[in-house]
Amino acid sequence: MSLTCTDATNPGRPRKILERGSEGSKALDSLEAELFDGHAAEREPPVYEIGSAYQGLEGVDMVAAALARGEPYAMAFVDMRMPPGLDGVQTVAKLWAIDPEVQIVICTAYSDYSWEEILRRLGANDRLLVLKKPFDNAEVCQLACALTEKWHLARHAHLKLAQLRSMVDEHVKDLEQTNKRLEESEARYARAAAGANDGLWDWDIKANLVHYSTRWKWMIGFEEH
Repeated sequence: MSLTCTDATNPGRPRKILERGSEGSKALDSLEAELFDGHAAEREPPVYEIGSAYQGLEGVDMVAAALARGEPYAMAFVDMRMPPGLDGVQTVAKLWAIDPEVQIVICTAYSDYSWEEILRRLGANDRLLVLKKPFDNAEVCQLACALTEKWHLARHAHLKLAQLRSMVDEHVKDLEQTNKRLEESEARYARAAAGANDGLWDWDIKANLVHYSTRWKWMIGFEEH
């Protein structure tokens, strides 16, 4: 799992939480135990590959470089205020212009943009969440775990879809080649039948249809129709 933290007002806060990991995992285990009557599922804590940037453009460059290496980031924690330079909404727009699949969590304690304004500028989708400050460790760990898992599932689904499309394209290609061979065979048969002196006929017993060749009709003394 990969993740980038872009946070100037509180540098590295999500990164520190996720690098520690154990505290957030314990908090999640405790919450899960309460929800499931003391029976929390045993699991290994997630391990993240984390990069940090202190300005929006720096984070955008990191995402572009990771994508070029074939190691795209799964998600980004983006602070709303990162003076000087791009704000959070501007940064997210540039991130999605480079990698539309990256999951985004906007961290903010201010109301520089209303939710309606954010949706108007970025569009409504399931890749954007807002995390209000102050937030606790469990919230950060839960979002990181859920969104990176969602990102991996989406990539797996896209891969499977690409494989299915490739199989369908190959099948269609095979059918086209088979139809072409059939058409060529029928054309050769038609030329052979036209050049023969025999009177050919064909009776489809199930459909009760009989086809008579032109030569057969001529031999019997019938006109074409």
